[in-house]
Amino acid sequence: MIGADASLKTPVEQAKAAMLYPPNGLHALILGQTGVGKTLFANLMYRFSCQTNRLSEEAPFIVFNCADYYNNPQLLMSHIFGHIKGAFTGAETEKEGLVEKANGGILFLDEIHRLPPEGQEMIFYLMDTGTFNKLGETERKRKSDVLIVGATTEDPESSLLKTFVRRIPITISLPSFEERTARERVELLTHLLSNEAHRVNKPIRIEDEAAKALIGNTAYGNIGQLKSNVQLVCAQGFLNSFNQNDEIVIDFKTLPINIKDGFFHFSGRRKELQEISEHLEPYTTIFPEQSRTFITSDEYEPNFNLYKIIEDKASILMDQGVESEDIKKFITMDIDVHLNSFYNKFKKYHSNTGKHLKNCK
Repeated sequence: MIGADASLKTPVEQAKAAMLYPPNGLHALILGQTGVGKTLFANLMYRFSCQTNRLSEEAPFIVFNCADYYNNPQLLMSHIFGHIKGAFTGAETEKEGLVEKANGGILFLDEIHRLPPEGQEMIFYLMDTGTFNKLGETERKRKSDVLIVGATTEDPESSLLKTFVRRIPITISLPSFEERTARERVELLTHLLSNEAHRVNKPIRIEDEAAKALIGNTAYGNIGQLKSNVQLVCAQGFLNSFNQNDEIVIDFKTLPINIKDGFFHFSGRRKELQEISEHLEPYTTIFPEQSRTFITSDEYEPNFNLYKIIEDKASILMDQGVESEDIKKFITMDIDVHLNSFYNKFKKYHSNTGKHLKNCK
């Protein structure tokens, strides 16, 4: 993992200790701002457990974001613990919860501070005794051997029950993107660009000033924001190179205005800018074969192929005789609409706490 020997050294050691602790590992809480990679980190904790035979290769790893249902605590609890028939209005059949489905593996609860107090109590009772009850049941007689890994963007002391926090023996804090070393920030950018090069099957050539702008434009969303910006500029670069077999070029002058503003993030921070510059060439070319996939399910990964959308729409407009410059204008607007509609859901999760992702236009 990028940074495992530097800024993530302590978190990685904590995670290994939690997974290897006899007999079945320790429950853990991952702290970090939006977009720092909490889901990826939990996923790698699971993989490490499988590789060290603490868990079997068939052991489940289930991811659930509590923010999806924070406006409906009953439905939220039903998803996690299940319910019996008649537990509430609309419960016409019995339902299995995630605690049952994750038996023998890991249940990752993102935005765990969204759990209501009674939900937190049920979780720490499960951690204490290995037993739980579905909604509508009075006795906790069901069993599940599940390791709970929670994650939150909030201060656990103020957002979670003290009795709940005390029952979690390992707390892992992930650094923000700005707290990463200069080398790590450049490596993370290169990794994200390599994923896009692999997806579009073209080399991507990026100017150092453009790289610095992308690195500087992450104040609100960290790596998640960097990823959305990389997808945006690569999509625009792909559009500019449409019907050509050469590489995608990302220059500072072609960046959207607000991403350009990321370069001025380093104003008055000459030492930091110099450290980043030491890890960049005037132009860096990333080839498709450099891509490495660390996670198969990524909430920051759009569920549509942006490059296919661009190809299809450009071909239709060309067949209709639309001028090249007009095609670029139309599809650039389309790129904004697709990516912004996707990333708006992350703003929704944090609207009540003021933690907004930066607009990726």
